[in-house]
Amino acid sequence: MALDEQGDVSRYSAVGAIYQFSQDHPDFGFELGMFANFGDKYYGNLFTGTWWYVAEGWEQALAQTIVWGIEHHVYPYNHTYQHPHLNQLADAQIQPQLAKNDAALRDYLAMAGHPEYAALISNYVALPYGIAPATDKGWQLLTTYADPEGKPVRAIFEAGYEYQPAYASPSFSANFDPLHLPRMAALPSVIQLITKTAPTFPLAQHCALTIHSANPDDDAIISAIQAQISSGSCQPGVYILEQGIFIARDSVFRFVSKY
Repeated sequence: MALDEQGDVSRYSAVGAIYQFSQDHPDFGFELGMFANFGDKYYGNLFTGTWWYVAEGWEQALAQTIVWGIEHHVYPYNHTYQHPHLNQLADAQIQPQLAKNDAALRDYLAMAGHPEYAALISNYVALPYGIAPATDKGWQLLTTYADPEGKPVRAIFEAGYEYQPAYASPSFSANFDPLHLPRMAALPSVIQLITKTAPTFPLAQHCALTIHSANPDDDAIISAIQAQISSGSCQPGVYILEQGIFIARDSVFRFVSKY
């Protein structure tokens, strides 16, 4: 992600391309997670027309870029400070890798004048190289890490490629495990795989419910779903509503969870 001279996201960056697509297609939405290492990489703030290079003021430019991202729903998450192989670290070195990265992020937020934005960032971790710690103690230290605001780890993302693809299960699935979430690099080969397999995934459908309440409870929503299915206006399945997720299939109707 990079900003242009006007302070907007650059259309030459990956995030800029996705952002422009979302502006052209508002139904697509725009919310991204980016996993950053702040200890082993600089930030290219000078665009020459073909690439970005590190120039004077890169740290301030990075701080402003992070703030633009958070203000536009692009959230930076923890990928450790120096991208080590966690299975090669001593157990005692694991949490410091996470803590240093969190501290660096908060330094950039303060540099940009928005230290309060740290409260908006969930404690998600992506494993470098997709490799977990070698010991049970190391895994425990990873999963029990708390960020500077005291928020515990809520999700751990693994890694994968087109030769070993893995797709995320929905949060209401029995297979959903927030500590083992698949993550594939956005490489051309992976994008080709997703494009090829896209027709095998179910498509979302729209169904209107009639609810005679401004603040319906779960029973009222379930009754509305039942009525629409009985009338043939809607199909059995998973209903994702503002009030939460409901499952209606095999004559079973139930509330699953909030978001």
